[in-house]
Amino acid sequence: MTKAAGTRKITEADQAAAARLKAIWLAIPRDRRPTQAKLAEMWTGNTEANQSLISQYMRGAIALNYKALLFFADALGCDPTDIRSDLPEQTSRPGLGPGLKAFLELGSQTGRPDFQKIAHAITVLHEYLAVVGDPPEWVTDPVLIELAYTIVAEFGGPVTKANVIDLTKRFGERVRAGGFGGEQGSVSGTGATAGTPHGGAARQRRHG
Repeated sequence: MTKAAGTRKITEADQAAAARLKAIWLAIPRDRRPTQAKLAEMWTGNTEANQSLISQYMRGAIALNYKALLFFADALGCDPTDIRSDLPEQTSRPGLGPGLKAFLELGSQTGRPDFQKIAHAITVLHEYLAVVGDPPEWVTDPVLIELAYTIVAEFGGPVTKANVIDLTKRFGERVRAGGFGGEQGSVSGTGATAGTPHGGAARQRRHG
């Protein structure tokens, strides 16, 4: 665990939340995606914000607290739980902010990112990197995110503690098969158990 100046220790959960935040931000089409500087202008926190502060949240250098979580969810048009759902304040589902309501009205628009699947994909990728011992910062690699998203989309259900290991194994199999090909393993006891990913498999995916 690391510690940013003037903040509490950064946990794995904080890093995973930051990775989801950045992935959701990048998934927004460029012509509608607010820049980090624009997000700083929109900032509603008690302290003055600049592009550097927004970047630190997205890198996981500063932990996403509840107020920051609600700000980013509203600004990016996603549900707060798509970014993280483990904060003490999240005992009940927060109401939709005006920005989120407006974005959800575009739900029928072609190409709208599926933020829930993106969040699940980051969860699988984060678990995989931890299992094989690859650098945790690879959780923002677009190639690996795309592969994890494909696994989650094929599965079709939510990623939970009960099935994340099986989905991680499936991800490892697909990596060893060359990315988007290969046999699919089963999840949560629906068939034969998928194989365990080898350490450094993601490294093979990136560097051949």
